[in-house]
Amino acid sequence: MHDEHSPDRAPEAGNVHLPAPSVWPVVCAAGITLVAFGVVTHLAFSVFGLLLTVRALGGWIEEMRYE
Repeated sequence: MHDEHSPDRAPEAGNVHLPAPSVWPVVCAAGITLVAFGVVTHLAFSVFGLLLTVRALGGWIEEMRYE
């Protein structure tokens, strides 16, 4: 007895859901990079990177809520 959600059955190509392209993962990565860069250079880079990361995570989560 096999139903369409059986673990041994591969999904059909037309039924695979992929998320829409987003810029937020790139912005989040840039923020994390700035945090790390600020650790070795100046605190201002870390602060800006942290703010950017928080904003990126918020935007990314908000975007995923409506998908």
